[in-house]
Amino acid sequence: MAESLLSSPIKLPCLLFATQHTMDDYCAPDMLYGDLSAEVLRQQYHLRDV
Repeated sequence: MAESLLSSPIKLPCLLFATQHTMDDYCAPDMLYGDLSAEVLRQQYHLRDV
């Protein structure tokens, strides 16, 4: 009876997770704006070595 409750093992390779947006997807919400300029990095984030 216990044998009937066990499922068969998965066949490998098996895709478990996938990203919603591919690499370099310029339509993704976090890719809508360009890179920050060196001056903006120095002024707003107080970075010295840019």
